[in-house]
Amino acid sequence: GTESYHSHPCPVGHYCPAGTHSPRPCPLGTFRNSSQAGAAGECLPCCPAGTFSAQPGQAGCLPCGSSAFSP
Repeated sequence: GTESYHSHPCPVGHYCPAGTHSPRPCPLGTFRNSSQAGAAGECLPCCPAGTFSAQPGQAGCLPCGSSAFSP
């Protein structure tokens, strides 16, 4: 229909621009651990040290393995 995601909670790990009909994943290297994001800029920009985001649309960051490091 004509309903947009603006009136619904946006899925975690995604943002939902006003007037769109489907959520968009947060860009690679960012995450969003709550709903209500309306723009890509609302996705949190960097994972904390020792963690990473390997795919778009993540709800959080994953810890680096024992042979990897993320500043």
